[in-house]
Amino acid sequence: MLKFKAWTGIGAALLGMGLTIGMVSACGDGASAPSNEEVKQVQTELKDEKAGDLIAGVHSKMNDIVGWNHYEVFKDPQSDAWNQWDRTDSLWVKQQLQQAEAAVKAHGGPKATDVVKDLENAIKLVDLASKKHDYEALLYIHRIVSDLGQFAYGHYTDYHSFGSTNLFHGSNVAKIQELIGNAS
Repeated sequence: MLKFKAWTGIGAALLGMGLTIGMVSACGDGASAPSNEEVKQVQTELKDEKAGDLIAGVHSKMNDIVGWNHYEVFKDPQSDAWNQWDRTDSLWVKQQLQQAEAAVKAHGGPKATDVVKDLENAIKLVDLASKKHDYEALLYIHRIVSDLGQFAYGHYTDYHSFGSTNLFHGSNVAKIQELIGNAS
């Protein structure tokens, strides 16, 4: 636990000074985080540990895949990194997202509708990434699960919002919809 607190402080300090590392430099677009009041309200309604744990697992996996500038290898659609994605990672990520979606639907509630939309977008992005070897699709999967895991389910991240969820009226939702729509 001490490590997380230390890294949180360091990450906040770096971000506060305008420095960026890893995914923040690749994805950050100045999206503002939801208010503490909104986060508390959403977290109170979405008390579903199963969905939260599944989303946190996908976030961890996506950090391994594209975080800390690992996405760079995916810019080349012929990269060997896509072989791992196609063979195992995409299947695992999609399965976990589908299980999270089912858990959220079973839990219900007004906010659950938006979470389901976000998970559906992430699932479509998994398919897009696999079909077209589109590295931006991988980045947006990460952004969605990061925002959901952090703000909706209270899992540790860096307290940086990517603005990629319907749940929090993210500024990147239209970009995600456009990316998905263009792939159809």
